[in-house]
Amino acid sequence: MNQIPPNHSWQQESGVSKSEEFYFTRAKISSDTLQLPYFSHNSKNYSLEDFIYFLAGDVREIESVDSTKLMIKLKNWTRDFIESEALAEEAMKRTLHKKPDVRREINIWRDYTLSNAYQALYLDSSDISDAEVMDYFVKRNNGQTGGVTLKLARAVSSDLDALASLISGMDEGTDFLTLAKSVNGDSDKEINSRVDEFVPASEYGEAGTIALKLTPGRVFGPVRIGDEYVVMKLIDKKLEDILLVEEFDAVKEKLKRDLGFQKYYKSMVKNTASLASKFNVNIDLNKIDELKVTETNAVYFRYMGFGSRITAFPLMRPFTEWVDEWKKMKELNP
Repeated sequence: MNQIPPNHSWQQESGVSKSEEFYFTRAKISSDTLQLPYFSHNSKNYSLEDFIYFLAGDVREIESVDSTKLMIKLKNWTRDFIESEALAEEAMKRTLHKKPDVRREINIWRDYTLSNAYQALYLDSSDISDAEVMDYFVKRNNGQTGGVTLKLARAVSSDLDALASLISGMDEGTDFLTLAKSVNGDSDKEINSRVDEFVPASEYGEAGTIALKLTPGRVFGPVRIGDEYVVMKLIDKKLEDILLVEEFDAVKEKLKRDLGFQKYYKSMVKNTASLASKFNVNIDLNKIDELKVTETNAVYFRYMGFGSRITAFPLMRPFTEWVDEWKKMKELNP
């Protein structure tokens, strides 16, 4: 097995690595190196390029750029890659991909994967210049614009059993933070250290994106973020109209993340609404209003063999803002 070339550098200190960052990594590696075998199985070689595409297919969490921790993370990703390719190879050999029930499941998860890929298309639109950040800073200090801040509690684990127990505990009346502390273990102080503070939604990354759609008191999850699953509870949220007087340099990066998220999300809403209009989507709002929805907390699993399992179906982030934009388009162009 070959290692990532030693002259490659990770630009990000910690947090989430998304698809475009892995594509950027690929662009920095020579074509010859990309085609080198990363691992072999049954006389078939899987290249470094294959591995990078595998990594780009999901959101990846990076807690630290410490070389030792990075190598552990890389080994775990490599193990997942090998398992995935070996299982896919065996499934193809048995022609499982031609079975009706398998094809149905593939279509469900394909839609989920394509929706994530679609979102990645608009990340470039969220590039923010220093001039835009300065303008945003001035407007916020004048009270002309603001950002949403959250009080958010999270339970994070790769063990779905632990999260299922948390949900059962909530149904029995146990406080979410007490249950989350048990799930998070020693990491709870880091994960929920600011649970009593209003924090900009952008600082929570993908969890913050989801929490923006929730009403205070609502519990959502488990949803996969990076290598782990998250159950979150939105305690409260508010719109910060005026930024406290701070030096621009001290808040520049924080504001850039906040503004970048707003710009990216607006682009997503507008483009989704345009596609709905282009393909003559119809929504029966009366039937939607008649639906009876319960707030029962539950999690369902699909067992995959080898002791592995996934959620029984994809857990999508709430995304309905495009409907209002689409309705405005219809009014302008009936």
